[in-house]
Amino acid sequence: MSCKMSRYDVEKFSCELTFDTKAVRARGRKTSELYDALPSDTASGALGEYFKELTNLSCRIDPAKVRQKAAGGVQCTYDLAEPPLRK
Repeated sequence: MSCKMSRYDVEKFSCELTFDTKAVRARGRKTSELYDALPSDTASGALGEYFKELTNLSCRIDPAKVRQKAAGGVQCTYDLAEPPLRK
């Protein structure tokens, strides 16, 4: 999973999630919510741009706990990746 954000424009938020060979891309406000949920380590790119990238993301979901809406039921592990240099 790789996400990019702009300090100045929420419409420039974007994330790409890759599952084996399939990639899913998202943009805009929903990706800003995903970006904010990721760990706070960032790499800066061009002026006002920041990147977060995870690899080996694996989550276990307990539907019964999620239905309780008590901020539980999902356990994830991942590795923080160093994003490639962006032009």
